Order: sequence, then C-alpha cells, then structure tokens
Amino acid sequence: MLDNEVPYNYGERWRQWQTERRAELPEPWPPPGERRRASDGAEYELRSRALELDPLDQSLTLAMHAEMWRDGLLVAEEEHEITLRFYFRNELLLMLEQAGFADVVVEGDHNGEPATADDAVLVFVGRKGSG
Repeated sequence: MLDNEVPYNYGERWRQWQTERRAELPEPWPPPGERRRASDGAEYELRSRALELDPLDQSLTLAMHAEMWRDGLLVAEEEHEITLRFYFRNELLLMLEQAGFADVVVEGDHNGEPATADDAVLVFVGRKGSG
C-alpha cells in the first residue's frame, strides 16, 4: 500500500507550474502565523516558501523555517530546504510494475473506492509478485 497526494491538489502550487508564475519565485517569507502549543508548554511555528519549481523535473524546492517559543521568548529556530517530487498516477503504476508489484488497484482519498480526478490522495494497493 502506498499513498500519494496528487500534484494538482494545491491550487496555488499547481498554478506555479506556469512559466509566468515561476518567474515570481522565490516567494517572500509569509508573515508570522499561528503557533501550536506542545504538551511541554513550548510553542512551535513552521513557515515555508517556494524557492523553485521545475515542471520538467516535477520538483518543488521549499525553504522551511521553524521556531520554538517558551514563555513568549524565541529559544530556537532552524531553516532548511526540502525538495519535493511530484508523481502522477500512471508514473506510479509503472514504477510499481517495474518493482515487481502485481494486481495494483488505485483507490481515492483512503475511502476504498476507485480513484477519481477529484481525489486529493491516491492509494495504490497491490501485492509483490514472486519473480
């Protein structure tokens, strides 16, 4: 079983595949947002911004900025880059076949029903062949 979010699920990111929208990258940092409180009382905030999107490579590079606050004071922060890869249904079906999986079915949104173009997540269910 493998699940994969479809590349076109997030409208704003999907629009960035267009040439004129990619010219607007990198994005500026969004303003500080909502912090989430952990069980130990610390508060965490995570922000991201797109640095580069390459539709030919089907990849998006994001800058991630994490902050930890305690008693109203910023006590730690980190910044990292992450590159995401986008895969479409037929690409994953081919990869699973090449890896030796058989009888693969594609379900939608963890609902056990056949996938449709409206599903945000595709779930690939198959079995590993014996040879």
